[in-house]
Amino acid sequence: MSAYLVGQLSDPNVNVLQPHFDKFIDLDSNFYWDLQTNKLYADDVELNDIDQIFLRHNVFEEQTKHKYENYYLLKNYIEYHEDIKFYNRYHNRDVPFKLSNLKHAIDLGLSVPYTEAGSIAKQEFDTIIKPVTGGELTKLGREEDKTTTFQQHIKGINKRVYVINDKHFAFELITDQIDYRDNEDCMSFYSDIPEDELEKVKKLMEVVNLNFTAADFMVDENNKHWFLEVNSLPMFVAFDYDINGELSYAIRNELDNL
Repeated sequence: MSAYLVGQLSDPNVNVLQPHFDKFIDLDSNFYWDLQTNKLYADDVELNDIDQIFLRHNVFEEQTKHKYENYYLLKNYIEYHEDIKFYNRYHNRDVPFKLSNLKHAIDLGLSVPYTEAGSIAKQEFDTIIKPVTGGELTKLGREEDKTTTFQQHIKGINKRVYVINDKHFAFELITDQIDYRDNEDCMSFYSDIPEDELEKVKKLMEVVNLNFTAADFMVDENNKHWFLEVNSLPMFVAFDYDINGELSYAIRNELDNL
């Protein structure tokens, strides 16, 4: 049996994972699943030895209809074959649950910045704007022409914590931008996370059915960790470089422990 990586090598996150997997399939291939015989093919080659799979959309190229449909064909195939090991199997990423995830985080005792959803922020403090569905860069603001998420602006140090099963990797990010993704000169380095915060994140992962995530925090001047969100299919390649490939190695090898 084999561990498959499915995506595109123009995605640096997939590219850094490729050496760790037995087989790579381009998401732009011609897939075919015969439901009657239950046989799956990619470019006329039968895929009859799938034991584990890591599947990722490619946000670094145009999202064509073909690739989009391929992604969900494979998601359906994986859902049916419960013996295939796959991260976040029971988490419904098709409907972004960022707001409900924050409610669960509050219930579990994580410190969440004051958050409201609508078209106008009603609180007096400065707020950042984040789309309800995620994906776009955050920005400062108090009003949008569409329903959006407004969150209290916490100043401090960005921290990202990857959790893969029971393993975790924490990083601090040095940036002068509201959203570190908007800073080409952003620097990151290996850090740590208080044990009580880590345990709350792990409990949240149980509640929302995740076994692979990146949790984002903002750490203020009093070292208070403000929880911002969990991500169900996070990018990781820049952080992987910081620790000489340990993160991608863990992503591959923790599939064995699902």
